[in-house]
Amino acid sequence: MATNRMREKNFFSSWGHRVGHRRGVVVGVVVAWAGCWGGPGAAATPEARRLFPAGGAPGTAGLVVVSGTFPVWPVSVWTDRGQVEWTCTPQRGVFRVTVPDDTAMGLHRVRFHDATGATAVRRFVVDPLPSVPETEPNDAPRSALAEAPPVVIDGMLDKAGEADCFRVDLVRGQRLVASVDANERLASPFDPGLDLLDERGSLIARNLDAVGLDPRLVHVADRDGPVVVRVFGLPATPDSTIGLAGGEAFVYRLMLATGPVLTRCVPEGAAAGALEPRGLDLPPGDIHLSSVGPGAAGRPVRTAWLPGAAGVVELPVNDGPVTEAGPWPLDTPRVTSPVVASGCLERPGEALGVRFAAIKGVALEVECAARSIGSAADIVVAIHDAAGRRLFVHDTPDERFTWKAPADGDYQLVVSDRRDEASPWHAFRAALAPPVPGVGLTVAADAVTGTVGKPITIEVAIDRRHGFSTTLSITCDGVPAAGEHVPVASPAEGDAAKKVTLQVVCREPFSGPVRIVARPDGAPAAVPLATAACGPEQVIDLWLTATAPAP
Repeated sequence: MATNRMREKNFFSSWGHRVGHRRGVVVGVVVAWAGCWGGPGAAATPEARRLFPAGGAPGTAGLVVVSGTFPVWPVSVWTDRGQVEWTCTPQRGVFRVTVPDDTAMGLHRVRFHDATGATAVRRFVVDPLPSVPETEPNDAPRSALAEAPPVVIDGMLDKAGEADCFRVDLVRGQRLVASVDANERLASPFDPGLDLLDERGSLIARNLDAVGLDPRLVHVADRDGPVVVRVFGLPATPDSTIGLAGGEAFVYRLMLATGPVLTRCVPEGAAAGALEPRGLDLPPGDIHLSSVGPGAAGRPVRTAWLPGAAGVVELPVNDGPVTEAGPWPLDTPRVTSPVVASGCLERPGEALGVRFAAIKGVALEVECAARSIGSAADIVVAIHDAAGRRLFVHDTPDERFTWKAPADGDYQLVVSDRRDEASPWHAFRAALAPPVPGVGLTVAADAVTGTVGKPITIEVAIDRRHGFSTTLSITCDGVPAAGEHVPVASPAEGDAAKKVTLQVVCREPFSGPVRIVARPDGAPAAVPLATAACGPEQVIDLWLTATAPAP
């Protein structure tokens, strides 16, 4: 029992004490919500604009404030993995969140719903480090309280002009790694910046963009004494704003580590077999892998972590072997197609690659990922002939392209950084294979609403790739028994090959998840070929709500 109490205290935990110093943020949020609450029969749909804190560690529990409106309380909670437990407290908008010991690391998507509909999907992050909320006031270096790494600090820049400061006491030769999760991993709508200051407030270092818009700093102390880590925000989309930006959705998580840090795994793919950890001062031990879940880019990943080390790594799911790319010019044997290779650009100006065989005129599909797997690299992909002459360059990372060999023979796929930068975080993953016909479905929204007895319209976009010409039946799985819909055919050609409209009619009130799927025309109902990715979070569960007509 004592252990459990201690773990809870280490979660968002001392939440009540620490967040209470955020210039009354809890009280202020509750007062603001009060004017939006209706009675039990209110028709307004719940809204969730922000979670704070936005994450926690396995084996911990605490309170999370969801900023928004909840006309009906309590509400129900949906999560994509069904592991983190959300319980409504007596106070509207405040949830008790329990993260069991066996919870998968990484992103957990959540939404809140009642009979009138569901909120937008929001992100909650589970990682191995203990987390604490920031303590206010901390806008200036002189007011920053000392933090004890390794730790994750949950923070919020809730007004324009705000910056949050945190002090770390270092000894000479000690390395500090500070990184911010905000825009990329939490989908927070701002561009965070990260400063490192000395005890007098003088700037030592600054970083704005390490992974997408999210910053990271690595500093080795040249003397004993404190340093101050300062987090600030800029508009995610540049505008005429002069000065620092802020807002209720400007939530971030700041990782501070002075010991071991995991930066990547070899190979960069979650296939069967052993994975080797890579990073800074890593302790001995084996990599731990979570179950498959959605990554920040919406693709299936497994999250890797190493006990005793800070940092987690998202690994794309791969069924076959992954080859470690070699230094260019290449002196490595040819890799058999399909090729999946990984590497890390750890020396400035370095280029890495693999050798492969190609047949004249036969198309190959190439995809090289960096930012989508949490890398700091801004990669350029080139294809060279066997003699090392460059034949083709593609400089838009995380995007597929096709290439055809001008002649039979050996070729080289070479990856470098656009600015010749390098670090233990400059990893990439390259895949090369003959194009495979396939299909993908998308729905622009992640929730649709309507009235009982009337058609609810769902627009479905269909992406037919590499000559996919099968006639499809597009259906809505999960419609309640007291409901109906007519499957829509999507032929190989014409407008309906690219877009169809489904109509669902519910005969009774309903609020719940359904899935939009494609099956080959005439195929058994149990064999979906594709499931639609819905909304900005690319979830496969579309929320369908049908409410009773107004009296």
